[in-house]
Amino acid sequence: MRKKIICLVLALILMLLSGCSNIPMPGATMKPPSVPKEKRGEGPDYKKMASKYIPKGAKLEDVNNTSVYLVDVDGDLKPEYLVTYRLDESRVGALLLKKSGSGYNTVWTDVGKGYGFDTVKVADVTGDGLADILIGWTIGSSAGNALDVFSWRGGALQNIYRTSYHKIDVDDMDGYYGKDNVAEIAFWTKDTGEAYDVKVMRWNERDKDFESAPDVYQVYYPEVVKYYEDKVKTMSNSRYYWYYLGIAQYRAGQYEDALDSVDSGIKLSGGYLGDAEFSLLRADILKDTYKLGKAYNIYDGLLHSGKPEDAHTIAMAYFGKGEVFRIRGDYDMAEECYKKAQKKSMEVEFRRAINRLPVYKAVDIVENHVKNLKSGNFNGEKFVDWAKENGIILSCKDLKTNINGINRIVFVDYYSEGLMKAHEIFWWDRGTLKKQLIFSNEFSMESIFTSAVTGCRAAQGGDGLPEIGIVADTAYLGNKEPRPYYTLLKLEDDRWKTLWSPPMYKWRNNNGTLRFNGPGLDSLNLWGDSGRVSDNKNNIFDERNGGPRRHFVDKWQRTEDSYKLTEYETDPSAYNTLVEFVFNISQGDDDVAKKQVSDPALIKKAKICKLNQPKLNERWKLKLNGRDAERNGPLTIMDGPAKGVTFTFGQRGQDLLITDIIKRDI
Repeated sequence: MRKKIICLVLALILMLLSGCSNIPMPGATMKPPSVPKEKRGEGPDYKKMASKYIPKGAKLEDVNNTSVYLVDVDGDLKPEYLVTYRLDESRVGALLLKKSGSGYNTVWTDVGKGYGFDTVKVADVTGDGLADILIGWTIGSSAGNALDVFSWRGGALQNIYRTSYHKIDVDDMDGYYGKDNVAEIAFWTKDTGEAYDVKVMRWNERDKDFESAPDVYQVYYPEVVKYYEDKVKTMSNSRYYWYYLGIAQYRAGQYEDALDSVDSGIKLSGGYLGDAEFSLLRADILKDTYKLGKAYNIYDGLLHSGKPEDAHTIAMAYFGKGEVFRIRGDYDMAEECYKKAQKKSMEVEFRRAINRLPVYKAVDIVENHVKNLKSGNFNGEKFVDWAKENGIILSCKDLKTNINGINRIVFVDYYSEGLMKAHEIFWWDRGTLKKQLIFSNEFSMESIFTSAVTGCRAAQGGDGLPEIGIVADTAYLGNKEPRPYYTLLKLEDDRWKTLWSPPMYKWRNNNGTLRFNGPGLDSLNLWGDSGRVSDNKNNIFDERNGGPRRHFVDKWQRTEDSYKLTEYETDPSAYNTLVEFVFNISQGDDDVAKKQVSDPALIKKAKICKLNQPKLNERWKLKLNGRDAERNGPLTIMDGPAKGVTFTFGQRGQDLLITDIIKRDI
């Protein structure tokens, strides 16, 4: 959203393509930051090492000036090596190497779908905090390229998405609500001539697909505008260039220019693209500039023109009508139009629009109520009671402040059908009420996007602007394992933007507690267990459904506009010692494993008892022999090749060491 979507940043919380054509991609004129050679895997030692693992007769193939990429796909804070190579003139391939003892294991390999590489990108596109691998395989000048997206799932690198494109741009774009630590993808797909359909997308974890990311449009599309402005200068009689220029201008927020482009294109007779496409674009522009009557007439005209328009045109016209009704507050008619659109085309946007309607109704009522309240007499308990009396389920967090004229901030979380649906911030700036509504990512069932605000703290930032540290938790849904999340917001130009939210693979919050250290926003302490940690150690034993857990205490220290994990401790326990021991002997790190046993001879005994797990994903069940067994032992393995092995433990300083390994039949 893994990943949780894509998505908007947690609102309030949020926690808010080419063939032979030379396309000036957005950002192409900007110089990227210099990356040390060792990070790119360009050092001679890396290439020498990688050459040993590619197929016999193959040669390393540079892509983006390197053939070895250092990545961390599984979140264990240890680099893996992504290697690109060429088998012959028509085939290329890639593999992933993972450190194992003194050598490396090939944990993934793939032979390309084309005759070469177009690009290789490493970025978190799924939103789980882990690096994903994007490989573009070259197919041909007209067919373009094939994109594969690989993500670490279930202890292995898996292909989660495949599509075609001509050009591609991958970046965490600074959108309307700030950066969200998730990379968006701009797909340039050839339509005709040198015209490309440009779509900026973000991963949707529920649908395992990419969806539109409108909150970053105004950041990306100005460069697309420049591309099409150059095209219409040389080919002003081409309808399709005017059309795509209009779309780019519309998405860049250049509404008047977009209408001019529509006028220039639609008056050209014949050629590719019919009048319906231009009409739909005009109506969308009018709708978004609140010229609702004119927009409605165009949508309705398309539906009653009697022409055999395609299903997509009809669907978009119904959707447009629904949007007009929704803006006007006629939610019943809006729902009717959305459902008619959905019958013609199963777009994600249509389903989302239907799901949001109940919240829009609630927001209207709440906003009308709050605008009559003064900051000094706002009462959170009475507000919640009032909402309940009016059939609205919400929670709120009230924060009194005295920063730059802001004396009160209220966070409202809207619920519907047992799910968090939206977040709204109300604040009084020198007595004037202001508000900001952003919908949560309803497709991510357990993430920051679906959490209620449980704590917050305001402070004045170094630049003098108001900042808020927000703690949110899933426990409001009755979750027996609370998982606190955190985000840092800043108020800029009457909009709360995300400064920082944690990389989730490092955020060990299961059954957790989060607290501020000191009076400001400089330091956080996070307590949690390993129930949802992905560190290559969590699948050795079955930590689900009440199984044993490791327990952590992490300190996050602020540095400018972000936080760094500066202290990360694991509470000593018999179970933690056993996990570390099995992990180390499975990795061939016997020297490290010696630290977990009272007698080094126990390492040999452990291997005889088949305790090594080459893939570290066996999920063996453990019997906890007593209430304190997780902490002190003994522990017995109940399944797998090591079934019947019991471990006893003894204290040495703060640590619990394995003192004996006993093999019994169960």
